[in-house]
Amino acid sequence: MIGGSYSTADFSNDRLARFPDGYPVRLADLNFTVIDKDIRLHGHSRFAFSVRGARYGCVNCTVMGESAEQVEQMWADGGQG
Repeated sequence: MIGGSYSTADFSNDRLARFPDGYPVRLADLNFTVIDKDIRLHGHSRFAFSVRGARYGCVNCTVMGESAEQVEQMWADGGQG
């Protein structure tokens, strides 16, 4: 299950696209938090998921930080902080 370990998960920009060969791929953005005892991390992911018969593929690009504002800035900077 995608997102099972997140404390919160808000999906956006969920859409169906196509690879150059025409095969479908699901694309989405995800804003999330992970809370474990006294640690709280915020993050943003953009991922692609595709199923081809018995095989599947998932590509995920994620940044995480101590605040939602820090994550937003890192994402805008291309993950460079």
